[in-house]
Amino acid sequence: MLRARPVTSITSFQRRDSTLSDGTFDNVESELYFSDLSAGIIENVVNTNWGWNRYRVTYTAGYDPIPADLAEACVILACYYVENSASGTAVKKKQEGSRSVEYFDNAGGTSSVIDQLGLDDLLSRYKQYNIADSL
Repeated sequence: MLRARPVTSITSFQRRDSTLSDGTFDNVESELYFSDLSAGIIENVVNTNWGWNRYRVTYTAGYDPIPADLAEACVILACYYVENSASGTAVKKKQEGSRSVEYFDNAGGTSSVIDQLGLDDLLSRYKQYNIADSL
């Protein structure tokens, strides 16, 4: 599983046979693997030796353009934080060039802002659950 999805293109899929961390990778021919770009999955067609850091994938991922419902959720969250800065975020102050923004401490509470705004269902289809990052 790749870390980001949906995958728009795979530039290279490489493998190394050495257990040494020497940075030497060989290209895997495209007929030796299957890719499901929308799910962000690459699966070898042939049996392989699995190992830590044995494969390297270079790819491009993301939405282009951003789906309308996801863009709307971003606008709703931004409006919420502008209107309710007192219940804001953990960021105290941020400055980029001449622009600066300041938030206040979180007032507490157990429910998330996403739940409060009813965005949890909308955003649920964009969530990615990592099955195993430690393999």
